[in-house]
Amino acid sequence: MRLEEEKRGDVLVIRPLEARIDAHGAPEFKRRGLELIGQGNKKVLIDLSAVDFVDSSGLGVLVSFLKALGREGTVALCGLKGTVREVLKLTRLERVFQLFSEEEEALRALSG
Repeated sequence: MRLEEEKRGDVLVIRPLEARIDAHGAPEFKRRGLELIGQGNKKVLIDLSAVDFVDSSGLGVLVSFLKALGREGTVALCGLKGTVREVLKLTRLERVFQLFSEEEEALRALSG
């Protein structure tokens, strides 16, 4: 899975560049994300603006990031398209993650 990573202040921004986060790409996404968290990144923003579809394995990756950070960190999501937002709503994960419309809005909230 192709990812972009960028440090914006104390927030690590991860941008999946694939349209789908599914069983095919999820293991690589998880491996790289956990590696970055292991390097001491405590505030993680996942920009999903390029993603049209997330299956259960993709959701599992996002939850694994939360578990890895525990109470010491934050995972926020931004740029959710309709179908991805619906999946989060159906699984009630919209209650677990901080959700933002745009990356800049999320960065302001996380940096404060």
